[in-house]
Amino acid sequence: MNSVKNPARIPASVPRPKFPSLFFLLVLLVTALALAGLTYEVWRAYHFASHIEKSQLKIQELHGSIVHYDEVLTMSANMAASTGDAKWEKRYYEYEPKLNEAINETIALAPTAYVNEAANLTDVANRKLTAMEKEAFDLIRDVRLEDAQAILSSSEYSKNKKLYGEGMERFIGGLHNLSHSSTPDQGKHFLLSIVIASLVLPFLIFAWIYAMKYVDKWRMALTESYQKLQESHTLLDAKASLDPLTDCHNRRGLQQILLRETKWAVRKHQELLALYVDIDDFKDINEKIGHAGGDIVIREIANKLRGSLRDTDYVARVGGDDFIALLPDTPWQHGVQLAERLRLNITETIIHTTNEETIQVTASISLAPVSEDVISINELLAEVQPILEQGRIVGKNRVSFHMKTKSAEEKSESDILTTLRTPEAFRAVKQEIMNLQERTPVGYEFLIRLNHEVYSTPNHFFRIALENNILTKVDLLSLRACLRSAKSLPEGGWFHFNLFPTTLVEIPAEQLLEELMEGRGAGTPCIEINEQQIIGEPTYLIDVIEALKKRGVCIALDDVGFGHSCLESLIILEPQIVKIDRKYVNRITDGPSGLRPLQRMLKVVENIGAEVIAEGIETEEQYKILKDLGVQYGQGYLFGMPK
Repeated sequence: MNSVKNPARIPASVPRPKFPSLFFLLVLLVTALALAGLTYEVWRAYHFASHIEKSQLKIQELHGSIVHYDEVLTMSANMAASTGDAKWEKRYYEYEPKLNEAINETIALAPTAYVNEAANLTDVANRKLTAMEKEAFDLIRDVRLEDAQAILSSSEYSKNKKLYGEGMERFIGGLHNLSHSSTPDQGKHFLLSIVIASLVLPFLIFAWIYAMKYVDKWRMALTESYQKLQESHTLLDAKASLDPLTDCHNRRGLQQILLRETKWAVRKHQELLALYVDIDDFKDINEKIGHAGGDIVIREIANKLRGSLRDTDYVARVGGDDFIALLPDTPWQHGVQLAERLRLNITETIIHTTNEETIQVTASISLAPVSEDVISINELLAEVQPILEQGRIVGKNRVSFHMKTKSAEEKSESDILTTLRTPEAFRAVKQEIMNLQERTPVGYEFLIRLNHEVYSTPNHFFRIALENNILTKVDLLSLRACLRSAKSLPEGGWFHFNLFPTTLVEIPAEQLLEELMEGRGAGTPCIEINEQQIIGEPTYLIDVIEALKKRGVCIALDDVGFGHSCLESLIILEPQIVKIDRKYVNRITDGPSGLRPLQRMLKVVENIGAEVIAEGIETEEQYKILKDLGVQYGQGYLFGMPK
């Protein structure tokens, strides 16, 4: 049975699981510090190794330069002594600064390595060699070549040459040893860093494994929280469609089911039947056992309905003691059997009062097919209620199938009702909406007419529709006729269509949007809601209006200023367009007293940020006053009759 029997309790709130931010921050901080420290040590080791390599290369380069420059100086002195050519002296003095520069640069790499006795002996030997070579050059300039050769080949010269060469070799070797001496310390330091990182790494791995598990738990808790939230929303939607007393569908729930099942029945070429159940003499039952006892009876009847029908059927409570059951894919004869079985089950309900009196509960039932034209609960009731009332003339506690024979008066009414159910009987006319400042058309309002001799105007045939519970159907047929007319217009602008507030409530916003978007033509659709037709506080219209606005449908409030709830409607519904009632326009030529009400209304509309359309403009004087007041838009017979 498609009705909810014990709906789950809706939680007051669904807690959102807290993300472990502090723990994650701590793990990230420790990881960052460990990685930073390890990165620094790797960089330090690389920098040290690079420095050692560069130092070794530099020492080798300088060593080679010193040896080369020293050989050049020695060779230059010997060649000068042998040939007497001055160019060798010049070469000597050219390379002498280079040798000194190479030696000084070598000493600068490790100054402490050159501060010892061996270094002093090397310096002494170098100075003696330099002095002997310069003395030889003096002799060469005096053309005493043999004396110069004697100095350069003397044992003293050879001795100092040997001391200088050995000293420089020891110094260069010391430099190599010094650069390598710090390597073990650096290796130990790097090894210690590796050990520390190895100790920290397991902790970090454990911490991240725990963190990932924590995140997984948090994610699962978040998923569970989201599922609970979705379930809460589902339960809320179900609650909104259920009758709280019986847990059957209410009118709202049945409306959704009716639209769905009628479309399905048409698509699948199946029969859809409706059972209407009304408890007999329920008022008397209430008086005898009280309202609490009456509620128990209603719940019991609901249970009888669920127990008598199939799981594929839908049960709804549509009134105090009235129920409707929709029977999808049900042949007529089977529906008759179900109705009779239900009636018998209900008669088994016996109530014992305190006065030892027993009351047998019975119900009258009507059965009727549901046509594809039925789109609202009121229309469905209009089909099944007359059948039940006709059957009650014969007697209560029975199943009824046929209406009574109509009288001549009823046939006349039946004629208009037949016309109102015929889509081709409706035709649309349009009236221009003007930009008053430029006196150019900016759109149209589409008005409906009926092809009937007596009831041709909306005031007449909508009243008949209201009295016979088919107002929503007639309103929807009128909208479709207007949309057909709008679709034939090539130009854009505003296309205004009138709808009753009850139509906006009974017809789902999705269906209205589908109708508007398919048939609106090239214009911007605007739905006009008549302020006179809003019953009570207009909050019941907010949801459907917001849905229409989101899809680009403009909302206009018509005849503003006519009803007592004008300001409330403006504040709650927040229309984009406000159409000022013609009574304000009619009085503006009466002087200041007639002008002030319109000025106050314009101020109110300005404060809510809506556009204004003045209705009922019939004279040039009215047009001029409205234009001077800054009213942007208007319509009326001055600009043309509806056609």
